[in-house]
Amino acid sequence: MASWRAFVVSGARLTVHHRRGSKLLDPFSFEADEEGLARFTRYLERFPNDVTCLLADVVEDFREETIPHVLAWDRRALLRARAARAFPDARYVHSTRLGREPEGRRDDRVLFSGITRPEVLAPWLAPMARHAAPLAGISSPAMLTGPMLKAIGAGGEHVLVVSIQSGGGLRQTCFRRGRLRLSRLAAMPDLAPGGHGSHVLAEVERTRRYLGSLHAAADEGRLEVHVLSHGEPLEELRREAGGDVRGECTLVDLAAVARKLGMRRWGGEPTADRLFVHVLAKRRAPPNHYATPGETRHFSMLQARSFLKAASAGLVAGGCLFGGVTFLEGVIAGGHARTLALQSMLYEHRYREARAELPPAPAEPADLERVVSAAGALRSRRTDPVDLLELVSHALAGFPRVRIDGLSWRAGDDAEAPSDDGVGGEDGHRPAPPAGGEEPRRDPKVLFQIALVGARIEPFDGDHRAALDTIRGFGGTLAASPGVEHVEVVKFPLDLSPERTLSGDAGTPAGAAEFEIRVMLRGAVPDGAEG
Repeated sequence: MASWRAFVVSGARLTVHHRRGSKLLDPFSFEADEEGLARFTRYLERFPNDVTCLLADVVEDFREETIPHVLAWDRRALLRARAARAFPDARYVHSTRLGREPEGRRDDRVLFSGITRPEVLAPWLAPMARHAAPLAGISSPAMLTGPMLKAIGAGGEHVLVVSIQSGGGLRQTCFRRGRLRLSRLAAMPDLAPGGHGSHVLAEVERTRRYLGSLHAAADEGRLEVHVLSHGEPLEELRREAGGDVRGECTLVDLAAVARKLGMRRWGGEPTADRLFVHVLAKRRAPPNHYATPGETRHFSMLQARSFLKAASAGLVAGGCLFGGVTFLEGVIAGGHARTLALQSMLYEHRYREARAELPPAPAEPADLERVVSAAGALRSRRTDPVDLLELVSHALAGFPRVRIDGLSWRAGDDAEAPSDDGVGGEDGHRPAPPAGGEEPRRDPKVLFQIALVGARIEPFDGDHRAALDTIRGFGGTLAASPGVEHVEVVKFPLDLSPERTLSGDAGTPAGAAEFEIRVMLRGAVPDGAEG
């Protein structure tokens, strides 16, 4: 992220405090006149991207109110409405929840603080908006006094911290139980040397009486007053107080407070501006009490850009790391593969040497493996026509005139395969494939038994119609038997195809009516015999 700086606005002046590392550089100022604003604009043109925190050392108004205890959106809307009612110009208003009432509805106690004259900041905020200066937030010395209480030594219930500001004001901030309650900025007139001490003590006494009139410390015990200064003004306060200020107020050296807060060197000035800037710079997240979202949008964009750059750098680093790891894994895997290849070559060489010393083998091991596998498959697929013969025998029991002349049989996984004995069709060839170009039925998990049964009808008296009925009945009986896949009459006693010419001699002896039937049985192949 870009370097850091603080703009301290007090009266008609803006003072710039740059930080280099952990060290604050010497400040320089711009006046709120035409020449000063022109110089400030040129400064912003030269340093546009430094993260900026604005410290408004101006008059603030503090009001404590009670609101109903509501949550979320209702609470925010109620706070906006109360702020608009309490402050004529509610642009720069901040609310702090102090707690809840101990009795009744237990309403919330809220402290509203607002900058009463926003026009004091306008001459400086306008050029910052034009040059897109990343404004992180607007705060005030009153808001930053709380983190200093421990270093100051203020541990009472009711504390008043007084500091002299560089803009000629006397800042008096009141705390009750460590919580900010109000802050008053009194003017410091140009007094002759030796008159500052009496004026400061008089203002402290006036504030003490004002708090007493408000009963701010009625049940809080004695009001602790701590006055911050350094050098000659601090000695002047001691002389004016008569050397014994324990009963009235405690004088605190700014240099001692600065050392407790981690500042290496105090410049010697009696004003507390640099101390507030140091507290502001030590905050991990820049505080924002008064700036609007429109005024801080450039800082939000700067944060988003920084996040994207960091994320991109992380992705690049992660990609490089992943790529490096992948490359190393590839190198290791390549070396391992080469090692395995060398080992394989070595074992192959040893195998060949050992095999050369063995007597000649009748066959190669691979051939033996194929033969053994084929033999096992044949054994598992071995079958006989007993089932088919039983089926034909049972069918013959219902047809006494049918005589079997011959039977050819085969087994296999192809239901349409031809065979040398003619069991593939009338002419011994594979039948034409079905319409649509489908492949023949073949299933390695199914064993087909196919038989071509040659038979005749005897005695045959020449009645071909009765013979055809007998043949069809015999085929239907076969088809109805369990396990039969298909039955087809491939040859009739009388050729009934439309291509043939029906001819004969009625005076010729009837003889025998011969026919052929193709029978197919379907059975499962035993497990492990599909190959």
